[in-house]
Amino acid sequence: MNIVKKINLNEDESIVFILRRHAIYKFVSYIFALTILLAVAFFVFWLLAQGPFGNVLIGGGIFLAVIVSVRAWHKDNGNFTVITSARVVDISRKGFLKELVSSVKYDNIKDIHIKKSGLSANLFNHGTIVIETKSERTILELEKIHDPLQAQTLIEECSENFARNGKLKDQDAIYSAFIKSIPDLDEERLYEVKDFLEARLTELSTEKLEGKIENDNQE
Repeated sequence: MNIVKKINLNEDESIVFILRRHAIYKFVSYIFALTILLAVAFFVFWLLAQGPFGNVLIGGGIFLAVIVSVRAWHKDNGNFTVITSARVVDISRKGFLKELVSSVKYDNIKDIHIKKSGLSANLFNHGTIVIETKSERTILELEKIHDPLQAQTLIEECSENFARNGKLKDQDAIYSAFIKSIPDLDEERLYEVKDFLEARLTELSTEKLEGKIENDNQE
C-alpha cells in the first residue's frame, strides 16, 4: 500500500504522523477468532463422530475464524489517519471493495475537540477526535484513536506550523514582487520608497532598543 499515492501527497508536503485505531479493537477480533478455533479443537472428536454434519461444523468454524481474522487485519490496515504538514487525511474502509478518503486543510479547520464516553474509552484511553471546518459543511471524525489528547496536540502543532510557514511564504512572495518592480519605478517613487524604508528601519531600531532596555531592567 503506497500511502503517498493514496493521499496524493504534494511536492511541498510531507507526512508527519499516522494515527491508527486503538490496538484493543484489533485484539478483540483476533481473540474471538482464536476462541472459535479453540472451541472447534475442543469438540473435534465429538464433531467427527457426528458424521457429515460434524465435518460441516468443523469446516464452518475454521472458515469463520479465518474470515474474522482477515476482516480484522483488513480493517486495521485500511483504516487510518495521515497527519501531513498541510492537512489531515482520513482513510476509511467500509468493506472489502469500498474506501472513503476525506481530507481537511489546516487553514480550513475551525475547531478540534475530543469525545470520550464509556468505561472502555477511559480505561484504555481512546476516543474520537472531531475536526470541524470553517464552512461547517464537513466534520471529520477520527474514531477509536489511542491517546486522543496527544493526537489533538499534534494536529494543532502542525496547524500552527502550517500557518507560520504560510506567512513566511507570503513575505517571500511580497519581497520578490517588490524587488522585481524596482527597475520599473520612476525617481519620485524611488525616493518615496527610500523615505519609507528609512522610517521603518528607525522604528525597528527603536523597538529593539526599548526591548533591550526592558530586559536589562528586569534583570
